[in-house]
Amino acid sequence: DRDRSMSENLLISFFYQQGVSAEVIGYTYDYENTFPEGKVYLLGDITDYFRHNIFARLLFGAKSVEPQTVEHALEDNSLDSALTYFVKPDLYLSGGGLGGCYVAEAWKDLGYFGVCLVSFLYGMVLAKIPIWCRKNLWIGSVGLVMFNQIIFAPRAHAIKPIFVFFSLNVIIVYAYLYIASKRSGNRVQVVNS
Repeated sequence: DRDRSMSENLLISFFYQQGVSAEVIGYTYDYENTFPEGKVYLLGDITDYFRHNIFARLLFGAKSVEPQTVEHALEDNSLDSALTYFVKPDLYLSGGGLGGCYVAEAWKDLGYFGVCLVSFLYGMVLAKIPIWCRKNLWIGSVGLVMFNQIIFAPRAHAIKPIFVFFSLNVIIVYAYLYIASKRSGNRVQVVNS
């Protein structure tokens, strides 16, 4: 009976999440003219990373922006933050959010062409991953990391499949594996079948 209850909860959660994506797209359309001018939400994570990282702060005097603040919602390139602030300001300021959606970001920046373009690029990457996996272990692992991010893109930022490689955790894992493979003298080769 417990397993059945868990399965039902997962099913309900799945359909709820799909509804939230549609809600984000709908709100983006409804609030289209409310967003600040000059923002590029498709590249928001990367733009904000370079604007606020430690090097920008040390070298150029850039300031870090706290999440869940009005400043973050209006000055950074985060569609989900801005949208939550416009639609549900109390939820936003208390730490909540509507979440992201690559379709909303692509549509806001480039219209229907943007949705088609980003979806096409995702499709190209997904089609290439099996080829990458047979070609080279390192390229294959990059493809598999991107695969995971593309699967979650309907509830995440469009640039996430690339931005994930800016994560310190991912950089450390790749660096460790590279150094370990060089030290052991073993080269991992993928056998073509």
